[in-house]
Amino acid sequence: MEPASGNLPGASPGTLPDGAPPSACPPPLFWHDIVRRVAETATPWTLERPGTVLSGQTLGEGPPLLLLNGLAEPRECQFLLAWLLREQFRCVMFDWRGVRTAAPRPTLDTLADDLLDIADHWPGETNFAWGSGLGGLVALRAARRAPSRFRKLLLAGVCPHRTLSWGERLLCGVGGYLPGNVWLVPGRSTVYRLNHRRWFPPLDPDRYRFLLDLSGRCRIAGLAHLGQVLGEADLRGELAAIPTETVLLSTEGQGADLRAGADELAAGLPHVSRTHLHSTGLLPALTHPHRLAAIIREQFLGPAPASSSAPAEARK
Repeated sequence: MEPASGNLPGASPGTLPDGAPPSACPPPLFWHDIVRRVAETATPWTLERPGTVLSGQTLGEGPPLLLLNGLAEPRECQFLLAWLLREQFRCVMFDWRGVRTAAPRPTLDTLADDLLDIADHWPGETNFAWGSGLGGLVALRAARRAPSRFRKLLLAGVCPHRTLSWGERLLCGVGGYLPGNVWLVPGRSTVYRLNHRRWFPPLDPDRYRFLLDLSGRCRIAGLAHLGQVLGEADLRGELAAIPTETVLLSTEGQGADLRAGADELAAGLPHVSRTHLHSTGLLPALTHPHRLAAIIREQFLGPAPASSSAPAEARK
C-alpha cells in the first residue's frame, strides 16, 4: 500500500469549526466546512490491487472502523459520519474499484479481497465495519472467509441474494460498456428524488444536492459492474458459517425486498441482533449522521455512561 500522505493507519484527528460541540451533527450553516476539512485533514492512501489502484482516506484515532459504501456512494458520503466518530475510531473510507477509475469487471470475491487487503493493514487489530447495501454484502463475504479480521459488523439494506429485474439487468449489461459518468444518465434525478429526497433535512437542500453531485461523478461502467455483483451474489448457503457478531439496522424507506433480505440474514446468521433507526431513509450517513454515529458508538463501544449528557443534536 502506497500512502499519498503518510501511512493508511495514520490519521489526523482534525479540528471542529469554531464553537461547535465535539459530538454534534454538523448543522446546515457549516457542514460544507466539515466536508472540506475532512478532505484536507484525513490521511490519503492508495493500495495497488490486481487490475486497479484503490484510493481512500483515514480520519481519527482508535480501533479501525471500515466505512463501506453502498452502490453509487463515493467515499465522501461518509465524511460527516467519520467526522463525528473521529475521537473514538480510526475511520477508513475508500471507493470500490471502478467507481472513479477504470477497472476490470469484479466479482464479490474480488471486492472481498480488496477489503481484506485494507483490513490487513493493522497487524494484530480487528476491524469494526459499518456497511450499507453493497458494502454490507462484501463485509459478510469477507467475514466468512477471514472472521479473525472483524470484531463486529453493523449492516443496513443488505440482501443475501437479490434477483434483478429485467430492466436492472439490461441497465447493468449495457451500462458496462458505456463511457462517461452517471450524471449523463437520463432520469437519474427523478430516481434519486423518489428514493432519497424526503429523508434529507428539509431546511438543508444543499445536502441533497451534495448527494446528487457525488453520485453523478461515478463512472457508469463501474456502477454497472458493481450492480451485476449484487445480482449474482448469493450468500444464503454460507450465512451459518459467518461467526462474526452482526447487527442489522433497519431504516424507514427500505422496500419489501430489503426487509425480506434482513429477515433472511436474521434467520441465517448465528450471532445476530437487530435495531432500528427511524426517519433517516437509505442513506443515514448523509441524512442524519449524528443519529447513526450514536448507534455505532453504542453497538461497537457499549452504552454511554448514564451520567453523560449528549448534545441536543445527538439526541434528535
